[in-house]
Parts: sequence; structure tokens; C-alpha cells
Amino acid sequence: MTDPDSRRGFLTRLGQASTLAALAPLVPERRDAGSVALPQGPLDENGWKKIRGEFLPGARTISINAANMCPAPRSVVDAVVRATRDVDTDVSYQNRAEYNQLRDKVRERIARLIHADGDEIAIVRNASEANNIVAGGLALERDDEVLLLDQNHPTNNVAWDVRSAQRGFQVRRIGFATTPASPAEVMARFAAAVTSKTRVIAFSHVSNTSGLKVPAV
Repeated sequence: MTDPDSRRGFLTRLGQASTLAALAPLVPERRDAGSVALPQGPLDENGWKKIRGEFLPGARTISINAANMCPAPRSVVDAVVRATRDVDTDVSYQNRAEYNQLRDKVRERIARLIHADGDEIAIVRNASEANNIVAGGLALERDDEVLLLDQNHPTNNVAWDVRSAQRGFQVRRIGFATTPASPAEVMARFAAAVTSKTRVIAFSHVSNTSGLKVPAV
């Protein structure tokens, strides 16, 4: 399992990036409207209640499906509603042009948040779309090989399987009988599987099935 503080920091940065992306289409004077200051540091009961209060439909309902139907915080939902109203109210070229400028500003803000460059950030609709862009954009041939972690989220691996059926390259899965004792064990298993045909290694940072943490390379 991941260290709680590291996991909290990752989730905080992810939530901030998601909120920034949702605010992208707002007109300049409203681009930060509705943003929420997330609790920092170790969370007490009040801190968790504040986070939970950001999600619909209410405190008595717990959403267990956090994969293909991730609920958005109220601040994000409100931002999307405001942006939709803004576009529907003013469909002029000038108003639409502001969206491109704001998207670039949000991309730069997200880049600073995760210590990247703006041109390395692509704002897409979800992780599955991002994964398919990568799988479909690489020029893999029949003799090439892709290594996958068998504990990836299904949409990750299915994307490579579909592309493999189209292009003819090989897909190999790397599995673990039990949860690895250390990141080094994960790295060693992948390193041993690499061949001269390997072109891609695709794995999740955190497995959705076991809590396995895979080190980024």
C-alpha cells in the first residue's frame, strides 16, 4: 500500500488539477469562481466531512464505483454548469476564442502543479481516452512487443489488446502470484521480461485490484 501522507498529497494534487481543468472554459472574470480550498496536512474528522460535503448526492450515500463513473466535487459540477450557460448565452467567435486562451493558461497551471512543462500536458475527458491516444498513436509493427501489468485497470489492457488485433504486434502480461514485497521485485520482473522486441511497458502507478504500488520509471 502507498504511504498515507504520499497518497493524500497525490490525491490533493490530482483534485486540484481536475478542478483547474474544469474551470478552463470559464470567462476570465469567473475562471476561479467556485474553487474550494482543500484541507491541508493530516485530516481530522471535520476535514473529511468537508471533503465529503463536496460530493453529491449527500452524506448518507457512499459511491463505491470510483472507476468509470467518478463523481465530481460540487465546485467542478458548478463550474461546468456555468461554462455551459456562458457558451449557450454567447456563441460569438470572440467568446469562443477566450476558451482557447483559458485552456492554455490552465495547462500551464497544471504543469506547474506537477512540475512539468505546459507542452507536456494534454487535457482530455478521462484516463481511458488518454490511454487510447497513446496506444493508437505509437507506430508499432508486427514484430514489436508490449509488456503489460496484469493488474492494470481493464480499460488500459483492453486498449492494447484491441490495437494488437489491428496491427499484429504482441502483448505480454506480467503477473504476480502474491503482492510483491518491494518495488524492486516489480522492477526485476519487468526487467527480466524485456526483449529486443519490447517497445512499450504499460503499468498503473497504483493497482486498482490489490493496492500494489509500482514505481514510475
